[in-house]
Amino acid sequence: MYNSAGQAIAPETVAQLPAWLETLPNDGFEFISTGFTVFREALAGTRFEYIPILTAPPALAAAIARIAYGRFVGGEASDPAALDANYVRRSDAELFWKE
Repeated sequence: MYNSAGQAIAPETVAQLPAWLETLPNDGFEFISTGFTVFREALAGTRFEYIPILTAPPALAAAIARIAYGRFVGGEASDPAALDANYVRRSDAELFWKE
């Protein structure tokens, strides 16, 4: 979860949807997704039933790139070679590896 300034406000996690929902505040946010429809049914009858759900346009990646570029130009970026991947779960290759 991120605030409107793009700052993380909750730790990254991998969880079943019902468990993840329990970690969220009661209000003050909205779901943004390119395909949230499959989860909408899971919200029925929960405290999140009426939280706004916005469908992200396909051009969202371009908008994110523009934000990243602006941060880079503003001196807020790091050397890409210094970045480290942040995996919140093991990769499928690790999970399904067979000796």
